[in-house]
Amino acid sequence: NKYQANVLYGHCHTSQFFHGATIDGQHGGYGIGHLADPESEAMDYKGDPSNWINGCALVYVRPSGDFQVVPLNFVHGVLHFGDRMYGGSPNEGQST
Repeated sequence: NKYQANVLYGHCHTSQFFHGATIDGQHGGYGIGHLADPESEAMDYKGDPSNWINGCALVYVRPSGDFQVVPLNFVHGVLHFGDRMYGGSPNEGQST
């Protein structure tokens, strides 16, 4: 809110957002987590358990410059968006 600008950032290991409004319009800050592979050898230093969030975001931008940010978080290595599942096994989450 201090800079009256929009910010989208990753790498900070958490998922969070903030919206504020001023006379100049709405502004937002979006933390989308990280995209590191938590199972990779490079992540051995962090220990377990960790409260880090794997995530990414879709950003829709209209010709006017207005936009919408849709944060997407992975849960146990799986991301659901629309009617699709990304990651995991094809039968994961189905009842038997």
